[in-house]
Amino acid sequence: MMVGLRSIDFGSPAYLKNENGGGTIYFMSDWNKYLTKDSPFYWPYIMSYNFGNSISRFLKIPRPARKGVLDDNCKFGVFKFRDPECGTESICLIRLMKLVFSVWVLTDVDLNTWRMIMKARSKAMGLYEDSRPTISGFTVMNGNLLVIATSDNQLFTYTLTRDLTTSSNVKRAAKIGSHDQCGREDVCFYSYSNTLRPCGHGELPLPLQ
Repeated sequence: MMVGLRSIDFGSPAYLKNENGGGTIYFMSDWNKYLTKDSPFYWPYIMSYNFGNSISRFLKIPRPARKGVLDDNCKFGVFKFRDPECGTESICLIRLMKLVFSVWVLTDVDLNTWRMIMKARSKAMGLYEDSRPTISGFTVMNGNLLVIATSDNQLFTYTLTRDLTTSSNVKRAAKIGSHDQCGREDVCFYSYSNTLRPCGHGELPLPLQ
């Protein structure tokens, strides 16, 4: 679906609750090179919609994020971000280009200002040693945990900010499992809720047959 002059990825939104009720949902546009430079929508952008006041707006991506944006190996994603030290929430923009992850956090939605919090090469993150796999997909879970799928069917996690559970400043990706999307260049992540979790107060679980 087109919003502006670019297609919008409605399948991977980021949602934030507003302080005064309601919430705001954010979507990333595509970044394909089919517009001319004189178009106001030449660069990719983020679209948001506020359910509290019914206002939608376009957000520009950070200027440094535009570098190489039209490269065929470039990928973007917008996700919910939570700072574990101060507990504040925002959205983050992640760019993957030539096996380098760059992450920016939106600091002021009205001024459209961003702050870079991370830039790291995949090898330095510990995603591989010798053979270099392709990054098949990535997402952010729990507001601060980057989950990465590789073309050799491996799944890794990597903290976006300083790990508060250790005094070391050196961060390494942790292998958490594998996936079965062998050979795919794009792996999608879907969050889910365990249907076997405890019920609410006063509720009884259904008997298992």
